[in-house]
Amino acid sequence: MDREVGVPLAAPLALDILIVGGGISGLASAIALSRAGHKILVLEQGDGENNRREGGLRIPPNMSKILFHWGFQYQLQEIGVISHAVSLSKFETGEPLGVQLCDPEVMKETRGEFVMTTHKELHQMFTEIATSLGVKIRYNARVAMVYPAQRQVTLHSGETLSGDMILGADGEMGMCRSIVTGCEDESRQSIGLTLFSVMLDTTGRDVPSEILDIINHKENPLYFAYGDGRTACGYPVRNHTCLVFHFFLPEQVSCDESPLVQLRRLLPKQCDPRLRMIADLALSATCIPMKDAPSVGDWVHDSGPLALVGQAAHPFIPGTLQEIALGVEDGAVLGRLFSHVSNREQIGGFLWAFQELRQQRCMAALELASSTLWYMALKNGPEQQARDRAFIAQYKLGESPFKAGPYGGDDIYWLGTVAEFAYDCEEEADSWWMRWGVLWERAHETGQGRLAQSQDGTFDLSSMGVSVVETVVDS
Repeated sequence: MDREVGVPLAAPLALDILIVGGGISGLASAIALSRAGHKILVLEQGDGENNRREGGLRIPPNMSKILFHWGFQYQLQEIGVISHAVSLSKFETGEPLGVQLCDPEVMKETRGEFVMTTHKELHQMFTEIATSLGVKIRYNARVAMVYPAQRQVTLHSGETLSGDMILGADGEMGMCRSIVTGCEDESRQSIGLTLFSVMLDTTGRDVPSEILDIINHKENPLYFAYGDGRTACGYPVRNHTCLVFHFFLPEQVSCDESPLVQLRRLLPKQCDPRLRMIADLALSATCIPMKDAPSVGDWVHDSGPLALVGQAAHPFIPGTLQEIALGVEDGAVLGRLFSHVSNREQIGGFLWAFQELRQQRCMAALELASSTLWYMALKNGPEQQARDRAFIAQYKLGESPFKAGPYGGDDIYWLGTVAEFAYDCEEEADSWWMRWGVLWERAHETGQGRLAQSQDGTFDLSSMGVSVVETVVDS
C-alpha cells in the first residue's frame, strides 16, 4: 500500500544512547533513534543467531505503516505474506462461521497492510536496517549492572560504558525491568490457557490437500478456530511454503512430556481434522503457559535516564496480535520525540512524555487482546451460542461475520481491532510536541523557566513563569 515515505528529522543535538537488548523492540528503537541522528550502541547478550526464533508472527497495519513510513516497505514485503481475509470456523468440527474480506477503504485508512512472517526473518531484516544506518551492535555483551544516575552500564567483562541515556529492551525477565520497578520477582497469575505454537514446513513433504488449501488460498487468510474454552490461529509464511499455527488450550502442562506430545494429547477427540493433521505433521512445538499482565508502574527510573521499551515495559499476552507491534511503536515514538532534543536537560522530560503517551495505548491494547481471546475461547453456553448464531446468520447472507454482534449492532471486538489498526503512534508523538514541546522550547529559549513535571509524567504550564493558560498551539 502506497504511503509517503517520511524524511527523518535530524535532532539539533546528537545523543549517545545505550540499548540493553537486541530483540525486535530494541532494534526498532535503535532504527528510529538513529534516523533522528543519534549514535546508538546495542548490547545483546546473544550471538545474533540464538535470539532469533523460528516461530511465526503477525504484523498488524498499525505496525506495518511505521515501516512503510520509514521507507522499508520493499524489505517487509520480501519477507512477508500479505493477508486479505479472515476465515472463522468451529474448533471442534471445522464448520464455517464466516469469512471477513479486508475492506480496501478500511485498509487505506490504516495506511498499512496485514503481514505475516517469522520472527527470524523480521529480526534479520531489522538487524540489516539498523547496521545500514550506522547502529553498532555488540554481541555476547552480557550486562552485569545498570546505573541510571551515572548513565552507565557495566558488562560481565568488567568494561563500563556510558551514554546520555539508556533504554532497557531486555524483556520482562530482564535486569532493566527489575531496576526500574524495584521488583525482583513479580507475581503473575495463570489465565488458564497455554500457548502451543508450531510451524509446518511443507517443502519436499507429502502434505494432505486440506492443508495445502490453507497455505495456498489466494486471499492468504488468517484462520481462526473458535472452540469450547480453546481457540487456534493459523497463517502461511515464507512464500507459502510453511504454515504457522498457534493453539490456545486449557492449561494442563506436564514437565514430563515434550511440547509437541502435550499438544497432540490436549487436542480434544472431537476436533477439526485439519487441526489434528497440523499437530501430527509438525516436527516440533513451543509451549508458553499464559499469565496475566503485571501491574502498571513507571517505565522511567526516578534517579536517571533509564527507560523501558517493549516487553520490558509492558509484558503482553504471547501469541496475540499486538505482541510485537507495541514494541515497534515504542521505538517510533521515541524517535519522534527525540528528533526535537536540543539540550540534555530535555532527556528526562522526553522520557516521561514517552511513558505518558505509551502507557494508555498499551493498556488499551492489552484489554482488547484479553477480551478478544476470551471471546474466541468462550466455553459452550448461551454467550457462545449467541455469538455463533450471529456469525452464521451473516455468513448465510454472504455478509461479513463481524457486521452484526451477538446482541445486534456491529461486533465490538472487530470495531476495536479496526480502531487499533488505524492508530498512528508517530502522529500522537507529533501532537504531544505541538501541544507541550513547543511551549517548553519557547520557555527555554527566553529563559523564562521550563515545564515542571509531575510524578505521573504530565506537564504543568504554571511553572513557566509566563502567562500561557490561554495559549493554544495548533497541531
